[in-house]
Amino acid sequence: IAWRDSNAMLEMGRVLIVGAGATAAVAARRLRREGVSAERIVVWEALASVGGRFRSEMSSKDGGLTDTGAQYLTRVAACAVGEQGSAGDDMHEDIYKELQQVGLLRKMSGNIQGTRAADGDGESYICEEGMQALVEYMLTEAGVQVCCLRRLLQLKLVEDEVSVGFRTWEASFDGASERFGAVVLTQPVPQMLPLFSTGEASELLDRSGFRGKLRNVQFSSRYAMSLFFDEGDKARLDELLPFVGKYVGKDEEDG
Repeated sequence: IAWRDSNAMLEMGRVLIVGAGATAAVAARRLRREGVSAERIVVWEALASVGGRFRSEMSSKDGGLTDTGAQYLTRVAACAVGEQGSAGDDMHEDIYKELQQVGLLRKMSGNIQGTRAADGDGESYICEEGMQALVEYMLTEAGVQVCCLRRLLQLKLVEDEVSVGFRTWEASFDGASERFGAVVLTQPVPQMLPLFSTGEASELLDRSGFRGKLRNVQFSSRYAMSLFFDEGDKARLDELLPFVGKYVGKDEEDG
């Protein structure tokens, strides 16, 4: 979700992207492609490293790698839009192409059992260096400033200190604050809504109708456990299991 006050011209201020996951990395890339200079784009991440739901973990024993969040990417028709939202070329075509050219993405060859409606029948890709590497690459290529361990606590609309009649977003963190002409929020809704609890920013969320829509988003908890195997054990496991991933349907889960 992106917020820019109607009076605050994007050309006059900096842009804050909240969260440093895949959505933030793509947003930073798009802003750079649209001509926004890297110096005017700042990314705040509450955790100690980037990645978000594209987080990868390393085994301390043998250096094995596992993805504890997203484990593969699937290109879906829903992302194929042209001008003004009409059907057209894949809006992420350039991203997939570049990530493949630099060796970060390759087509997934393993079998996935079960279905997931969001995947459709699109082609799936994996990153052997860990999905987190995709986020790191895109943020590095964008050249934007990334501030880790910086949690956004509140957003307020305030009068601009220089331009009379213009308003900017005041973003608060750990007893300090900075001002931006535009804010892009990429974190989950439960973390997003408390930022708009009072003031004009809260009224803006209500007038736009976004608060009700965001509250209707349903979330469920998911937990990840990573197991690392020796090469010999891995080979035997591959022989026993006819899939590299499996979606468990509700009927099977309840049973």
